[in-house]
This record gives sequence, structure tokens and C-alpha cells, in this order.
Amino acid sequence: MRITALVGDNLAMQALTVLWIVFVTNSFNLLDNMDGLCAGTVSLTSGVLALVALAAGQPPLALALAALCGASLGFLRYNLAPATIFLGDAGSMFVGFLMACLTVATTYYQYRESALSVGVPLMILAVPLYDTATVFWIRLREGRGLLTGDTSHFSHRLVDLGMSRRQAVATIHLAALAIALPAAVLRRLSDAEGIFLIAQAVLILTLIALLERAGAQRARGRREDGGEGGGDA
Repeated sequence: MRITALVGDNLAMQALTVLWIVFVTNSFNLLDNMDGLCAGTVSLTSGVLALVALAAGQPPLALALAALCGASLGFLRYNLAPATIFLGDAGSMFVGFLMACLTVATTYYQYRESALSVGVPLMILAVPLYDTATVFWIRLREGRGLLTGDTSHFSHRLVDLGMSRRQAVATIHLAALAIALPAAVLRRLSDAEGIFLIAQAVLILTLIALLERAGAQRARGRREDGGEGGGDA
């Protein structure tokens, strides 16, 4: 099982496959930082990917993805805040590994379809990938270890904007769905139409990044004001 991405099975694609599986697996593990966040995202992304697999004529993959979606929804009932059961590292890495492998196994491009359809898995998993990439960037910028736990995740940055934890989780789920749903029809569109959908996904992530930056500045200002007030006292 390999990523081919229109260039065939070679050493570069084999290395990319390994990196993709490791990165996606850990992305879902990192996403499991608030009640219901990881399980809800898995149910949304696996459901959309099941539609893609079904449209691509791969019923066995669609069935496996539908089972993952249903299991995640059943788990989510007890995992929403206040949660009574949790995925833990073993659970979040397991569902992440399944999503990584199933995205590799699914066919996105067939003859005479838009070559942009190879970007379907990137759009479907845009939010988990965005969270991991930005967390790693923040940790590198601040000189901390990449695997050191902290509160620099997407969800925590939304809380800095003033959201409650439930609101942050719901916002991430809506963002994931807003980007993933158009990906289900990307393979049926022309290149020009596909570019518009990809641009829309980029704009949504850019808007999120701008809001997060405002939240970070607000939180920094509160800390500085609090520090000054303590000094005056």
C-alpha cells in the first residue's frame, strides 16, 4: 500500500507514505486534548472519506470507514463534556492510524478526472493537520521540545479568544466539516472549479489563524496587565 500521487511507486513515495502515516497518527493523538474533540473529528472525517471511497467504487473501504464513523459516534455520546470515558493515547493513536492507512488505501484520481483530486485527503484532514503543524511551529519558535505537552493547541487558542471548552470543540468540528465536505466532490470538478474549492479551504484556515493571533495577543495583554497590577500592589 503506497501513496502514488500521479508519479508512481518509487522510493520517494514510499518515504512519503511512512511520513504521512506517522504524522496523521500523531495528529489525532495531539487532537485528543478536550472532551469530544478527537472522537467527533474522527466521526466527521471518516464519514466524508466513506462517501469518497464509495464514489470511487471501493465499497470495502467505504464499509470500513462507515464502521469507524459509527463507532466514533457511539463513543462520542459518552465522551462529550463532561466525559465519562476517554480515548487515551492508545485509543487516539489507533483511530489516527486507521485514518492514515485508509486515506492511503482510497483512490482519489482516475483517468480524465481532475488531478487536483489527489488533494482530497489533505482537505478532509485539514484541521487535524493544521493543529499539529501549528503546535510544532509554536514549540519550535519558543525553543521547547516538539513532544512536550502544553496548551498551545488549536482548541486552547480558541479558548484564549474567550470561548468555553464546549464552544471551542464545536467550532473545530464545524471548521473540519466546512473544509471536508467540499472535498467529497472535488474529483468530479474541473481543475478551475477545484482550485476555487482549495482556495476556500485555505481562506478558512487563514481566517482561523488570524482569529487565533488576535486571541494570543489578547491573552498576552491580560498577562502583562495582571503582572503590572501585582507589582503595584
